[in-house]
Amino acid sequence: MPPTRLSVYNTAGQTSGPPVPRHGLPIKVCLSKNMLELGKAACFFLCLASLYQAAIRAFFVPGSRWEERMLFACLHLALAGYICFMSGFVFTLPVRSNPDRGQRLTATLPVRLFFWTSACIAVLFFTSWYLADLGQQAAPYISDRALQRF
Repeated sequence: MPPTRLSVYNTAGQTSGPPVPRHGLPIKVCLSKNMLELGKAACFFLCLASLYQAAIRAFFVPGSRWEERMLFACLHLALAGYICFMSGFVFTLPVRSNPDRGQRLTATLPVRLFFWTSACIAVLFFTSWYLADLGQQAAPYISDRALQRF
């Protein structure tokens, strides 16, 4: 076999393919595995940022009515869901160096985080809506004299 530029000769003088580092994987596989892990981390942090933004928009928008706040909360939650599902696709890429390639999309960390966060945001949103409405209904019965005792 004629020698090529990428061939490496062993002690017997035979060619043996591309160079391999000490840990046994070819350099190309190591780089793709590292890039995949960096991509997973970047997608996960983007997922966290979008869920944080959705939670902030659901509760901390001063001077807005509940209907507007619910509409914007649903829109931000939909955007966060899109980002989390795309991150889930990155977590399940069918690459040989990906240990999670056979996992279901709904079992990935970003998608599970989205489900739990959206459920918590919904419960907290409706609880705060109920308590605010309860406070508005009780406002005529609360007098200054009753508040001075506290």
